[in-house]
Amino acid sequence: MSSDLRMDAMPPRTSVAELARRAGISPPVSRQPCLSAPSNPPPRVADEDRAQARNLLSEQRKGKPGYKEPDKQLKRIFRSSKVNEQLGDPNHWTFSQEELDEALLGLLNGHPRPSLVQALLDLGASVNIVEASNDKTKKKNDSLKRRSTVLQRATSRRNFASVSLLASSGADRQTLNDGLKVALAAKDLSCIEELLRHGADINQHNDGFTQAVASADLALLQLLLRAPQPPTPDLVSRSLHLAAQFQSVPTVCLLITYGADPNHHDASAFKQALSTRNYHLALAIARSPIAITPQSLQGTFDIVLRNPDQAILEDFIELLLACGLPSNMDGISRLLVFAAKSNRISFARKLVSNGVSPDYNGAESLKRAISECNWLMVDILLSGTISRINASDAVASIPARISRQERLSIIDKLAQRGATGVPLGEFLIVAAEEDDLELLSLLVRLGAPLENRSNRALLSVIATRDLRKLRLLLHLEATPTALSQLFPLLRQGYTRPERLDASRLLLEAGAKGREVDQALVDAVADTTPSRDFALIELLRSRADVDCEEGMSLVLAIQQKDLSVIRSLCVAGPSVFTVSKALPLAFGVDGLTASEVLRIVELLLPLRPSSESVAQAVTLAVGGGSQNIEVIAHLVGNDAVLGGLAFRAALRLTSVEEKLRILSNLLPGSLPSEEIGRALIAETQTAVHSNVFTLVQLLLHNGAPVDFNEGEALRIAAASSSVRLLDVLLNTGRRPQTLSVTKAFRALMHDDGSQKNQESVQVAELLLKRGVDQPAIDSGLRSTLDELSWGSSSGQMVDLLLDHHANVNTADGTCFTFAARTNALDLFAKLLAHDPDYRVIVPSLLGSGLDEPSLVPALKSCFENGCPPALLDLCGRGKDPPLVVAMRDYPRGKSLVSLLLTHGCTPDIATKHVLDHDIGEEAISALLWALDQPQKKISTNVIQALLEAGSSPLRRSPRSDISPLTLAAREARPEIVAELLARGAEPSFRDSSNRSVLFYASSKPVPSIVKSLCEAKALRDDGSLHEAACSLQLGNASLLLEHGHKPNFPSRLHGGRSALGQLCLGAEVTNSDQRTKLRQMIRLLLDAGANAKFRARDQKSVVILALDNPHHAVEVTDALLETEVWEDLNDDKHLYHDDAGYCYSPLKYAELMPRPGRDAQKRELMEVLIDKACVPKFYAEEGEQPAGAVGLPAHLARIAARRAEQRTAMQLEREADEHTRRLAETKHLDDIRRTRERELAAQAALQNTHAVQARLEAAKHDSEIRRIREAERVKRDQRQEYANQQLQIEEREGAATYQREQLFIEQRRKELDYRNSAEQRALLDKEKVFERNVQRQKALIDRNDQSARLHAKLQQEKPNQLYLEQPD
Repeated sequence: MSSDLRMDAMPPRTSVAELARRAGISPPVSRQPCLSAPSNPPPRVADEDRAQARNLLSEQRKGKPGYKEPDKQLKRIFRSSKVNEQLGDPNHWTFSQEELDEALLGLLNGHPRPSLVQALLDLGASVNIVEASNDKTKKKNDSLKRRSTVLQRATSRRNFASVSLLASSGADRQTLNDGLKVALAAKDLSCIEELLRHGADINQHNDGFTQAVASADLALLQLLLRAPQPPTPDLVSRSLHLAAQFQSVPTVCLLITYGADPNHHDASAFKQALSTRNYHLALAIARSPIAITPQSLQGTFDIVLRNPDQAILEDFIELLLACGLPSNMDGISRLLVFAAKSNRISFARKLVSNGVSPDYNGAESLKRAISECNWLMVDILLSGTISRINASDAVASIPARISRQERLSIIDKLAQRGATGVPLGEFLIVAAEEDDLELLSLLVRLGAPLENRSNRALLSVIATRDLRKLRLLLHLEATPTALSQLFPLLRQGYTRPERLDASRLLLEAGAKGREVDQALVDAVADTTPSRDFALIELLRSRADVDCEEGMSLVLAIQQKDLSVIRSLCVAGPSVFTVSKALPLAFGVDGLTASEVLRIVELLLPLRPSSESVAQAVTLAVGGGSQNIEVIAHLVGNDAVLGGLAFRAALRLTSVEEKLRILSNLLPGSLPSEEIGRALIAETQTAVHSNVFTLVQLLLHNGAPVDFNEGEALRIAAASSSVRLLDVLLNTGRRPQTLSVTKAFRALMHDDGSQKNQESVQVAELLLKRGVDQPAIDSGLRSTLDELSWGSSSGQMVDLLLDHHANVNTADGTCFTFAARTNALDLFAKLLAHDPDYRVIVPSLLGSGLDEPSLVPALKSCFENGCPPALLDLCGRGKDPPLVVAMRDYPRGKSLVSLLLTHGCTPDIATKHVLDHDIGEEAISALLWALDQPQKKISTNVIQALLEAGSSPLRRSPRSDISPLTLAAREARPEIVAELLARGAEPSFRDSSNRSVLFYASSKPVPSIVKSLCEAKALRDDGSLHEAACSLQLGNASLLLEHGHKPNFPSRLHGGRSALGQLCLGAEVTNSDQRTKLRQMIRLLLDAGANAKFRARDQKSVVILALDNPHHAVEVTDALLETEVWEDLNDDKHLYHDDAGYCYSPLKYAELMPRPGRDAQKRELMEVLIDKACVPKFYAEEGEQPAGAVGLPAHLARIAARRAEQRTAMQLEREADEHTRRLAETKHLDDIRRTRERELAAQAALQNTHAVQARLEAAKHDSEIRRIREAERVKRDQRQEYANQQLQIEEREGAATYQREQLFIEQRRKELDYRNSAEQRALLDKEKVFERNVQRQKALIDRNDQSARLHAKLQQEKPNQLYLEQPD
């Protein structure tokens, strides 16, 4: 690359207008002025024209078929002679609008004179609406109105004069539009222009406009665009796409001139031009004053890319960019990459000049140009917009083979575009290693980073010991950490002055970090003769003395170098470092106490942590009495440190050293809590050492015995040391009761306390000092509960009883403990000290003792005076003692017998729930015992109750359940036999009307059923139903043998028989139950059970088997295996529901819903079908349901007759309805005809008055429209004028201001002329309208005269008909 490499300035972004100028497309023409209003005056009508017009009409009437001369008409006899004379003269005839329209149409088939056409118009011919009249009444009929086609006829004949005359004769908008349609089809420009001048709307004929666009008929198209009712912008914009399809550039330019929006329909016209590769057409569309929006440009790029011609592709891409296509699109950027790869200089310059940035894909194009040394392409790309990141990345693409000057130049250019960062740092390394000072200086000025490749540039300079380059590099911003990493390299190869200078340079540059700190540690650790104290001082000013947890200070202390220690202390080490170093002063060998004191004096002002000072105090105390001065200096007046030293002294093993140090500390102001804790600790030590000197010393210096609630007393008491306890108690101050009580509780309850003879002495000492009564009671319980007292138990119990221990404490647990150990002597001692049997007896019963231990204890209570009357009153909770005894000892006959013998009432009541529906009630102990399902009360216990007098007949008060009922329900045959032997009633029933046998029948104990039957229990109580339903075959056989009837309808079972209840409620879950089910069915059928018996729910056993909620299939199958299947289709098995429908078993299973049956329905139906069950489903009376089947003969005949009756009734109703509709239609027609006649009469009367009102209203509306039209025209003209002036000012500018002013002046005159012409036209139309109004008034006057004449003739000749005008 040459040294004068420079970047050429890129041309400004190309506009669409510039592209059009290059392509030779002329600028768009200005809009032509709007078509002027028509100004042709109506032609002059001569008498000859009027006569010719009347003659034409007369000949036309005479030429119609059926025409008769007035003098030959029959009606002439009813007319006056004057009227007949008038009718005979054609000059007096009046013609209808139909006749006038027909004559005018015939006239326009040729090329008539305008005056003749005007004459027909003067006679009343209409160009808009032709009102037809009734041939007989001659009245107008609005329903027969039609639109005239005269204007269309004139247009189709290309008769311009007639078209102009008709259009100016009041033609409305629709008539003009119809004529315009014909003119467009004929492409008659003169007629089209005339119709447009009169207000025809081209928007009503979009096809005509689009055809003009498609045919590229510029003359017609410009004429349509100049219309007073111009095409809508939507139509013009929509036609732009059509013009693009036909590739007509002039048409496109014309549409663009008149406001076509190129963005219409997503810029379809522009995209059409691109797809056809018509560059000039696309340019013409793009030159529109309405810019193509970015949304519309979407997709255009893909269309252009399909062009294989590279040159055309470049032109189209430039056009899209000029139109506003975003230059940051990936596709555009890829084209720039392509241009760079293929070395298309011009294409690249076009893209960059139009805003395409080379940033795409990480500035791939720029990197490619740099790597290929294409410097011209590089200059072009750098003239564009490029990000700093990509400019920086491009630096890495610079090849290594270029010269130093080229490398310097390209790096400078990239740096001007914002290149920074790592790539520049790489070249900084290259410059440092290749000794390129010029590049190195440039990179230093640019601020290249030093961190590349772990600060390799600095490492390279340090390795070569080049301090000049080091000073140059240090002008860059380097992190303190990076600079500090250079210090390890200074240890080797550097002399002492070089190391000092390099260290000073790095430190001045801000080096700071672990390596600098390590350098300080290394300098202090250096103990060789080359040790540099100046380097230590230099590093100390910048390094962190706290590095490696203050290692430099630690090493100085270990070296005993007070000068270094003093220097490091000046550097301000942290509290952590000082705190770490302070305890180390006590572990250095060879340091005397005075040296340690000087080190402590240096470190203490630096405020070491309290923990460090405390550790130092601890070490000083551990060093012995030689450190007393150091200890005093460390502790000072700090009570906390004094306490710490006190505790440390207490931990010394030597008693002499401990006494010497404590003697110096105790006179101080130590907290009482500290001395109290020491007393506790020394008391604990004295327990094991049996030496009490320190305890006495502490007590002499005010140690409180009550500290921590007398913990020292507790320790002494728990150890059972009588001597130590005596020392603590005889201090001259009486201990608090709380402390003594705590010590007593420790003696009695602590697991580690001794239980011997000395313990009794200790307890006696404490009891003399005063123990709380609850503690004494608790001690009694503990003594009786503990087995460790041994032979001393009796002495301790006696001691506690002497101090008034309460034997009834804790609900009598003392007696329970004594009974558990079978210590009857202790039990007797307790009974001698005011026992409360209301507490003792329930406690013993609820203690869980075994019966052999409990019975002797209760006997002892009874022998020592327990009154029998208290037994029923001393229950624990709500249960009496007898119930508690049976509950806890269900097999304890001896216990129950003991209680019953000593006064317990055998029928004592207790609260219990026998029936959950009734709730809790007071029942006897016997009922309670029989109702226990778990831990059943033994038969012996219940017999003991009965032997003691418990009543076998006493029932529960609310549920009315007897003991025999419970015994049978719980299946206890021995108790049933015992109760029956004692006179229990076997036929007793409870409140639910259920007998004893009812409950027994469902239990698998036939002996109970047999006992009850032999006791003459009443039969047919539902017990057979229970036995059958429970599949208790033995019980059912016994019941049948004793006379129970199998067909008995039990009310307890819904009135069902035993077989029915079995079918409904049986549960079959295994093969044994299936066998028992079949055996039970066989047993009942053999006993005479009636399978056709129906309960009150009208269900036979088959239906009940289908209703089985659990196992309907199994039960039904088992039932139908018997002879029941033979009568399965019997009517007795039909089910009758409440709605009167009958179901056979098969239909019942299919149609009747039942919970749980849906899953078994199919299987049930198969079982019934296999047994030949006939489907039956019908109503017993009334209408039959849908799907009725199996009807009886009489019901089938009734159903057939009803069907015939319904058919006949339906036919009769249809005939009546038809007759009614005919009559109604005739009536409505009569009303309608009457109403029409009335309306016709009213219309005839009101017609005359309404005509005048309509004329006045029409005149008023015409005036309003004229005024509004004039105002709208003026407003549109002003708006158009303003718009044109604005467009002229924007387009031409100041240079053409004079020419535009002249043109505006001419335009203003033209507009004034047009306004005056339109005003004259409006005045002419007004005059014509006034003439028409006068003619209508004259006609009305003639009609009025005729009406008066007719009325006069009617008065003279009432029977004469009205005269009619001839056809």
